[in-house]
Amino acid sequence: MPSDPKTEQGGPRPGDGLQVDACEVELLACSFINNFCEGYGGAIQATQSRLRIRDTRFSGNRASGGGGDAIDSWHSQLQMDPASLPLDPAAGGVIQLEGDGLFRIGEKVTQFTELD
Repeated sequence: MPSDPKTEQGGPRPGDGLQVDACEVELLACSFINNFCEGYGGAIQATQSRLRIRDTRFSGNRASGGGGDAIDSWHSQLQMDPASLPLDPAAGGVIQLEGDGLFRIGEKVTQFTELD
């Protein structure tokens, strides 16, 4: 199992709203508003997990660690309905995909692989 260098050695803690690690989670009709962390994934940080998000709102989320104001997905599978996409960077709507994984918007699937 790969280790996450962002959280080792007493580093910043990710996922102010929700942190999932090696599990399967489904979120339905949730709101992640004005979450902040000094790491990655202001609202949600998923590590080696399966995360399904439907009818969920993201607004004003921030992460000072360099990415994923709304969601940081590390070696995970992330599925979202189009209505839940946090696409406005000014409103804290950035998704960061890291490592190998799968990203699905509705029925469209994108596989991603970490580049060296």
